[in-house]
Amino acid sequence: MILSDILQKRPKTPTLKHHAIEYLKNTTKSFDYTLAVLNKLEQQARRELERLGGNPMLSALLDKLHVDA
Repeated sequence: MILSDILQKRPKTPTLKHHAIEYLKNTTKSFDYTLAVLNKLEQQARRELERLGGNPMLSALLDKLHVDA
């Protein structure tokens, strides 16, 4: 079954949802890619924040938004 078919059905049962998540996780590696992009953007934001002199509140916000793999 194609992922778009699963999403269009808006499944109520966990089976189809688990299948879609496993497909994204193991076949397309979409979650790995997304995590890599988020980490790159976080590092860019932290470098820019440091370059501009720092801001404890924004640093704390970035800490809260940080995604652990």
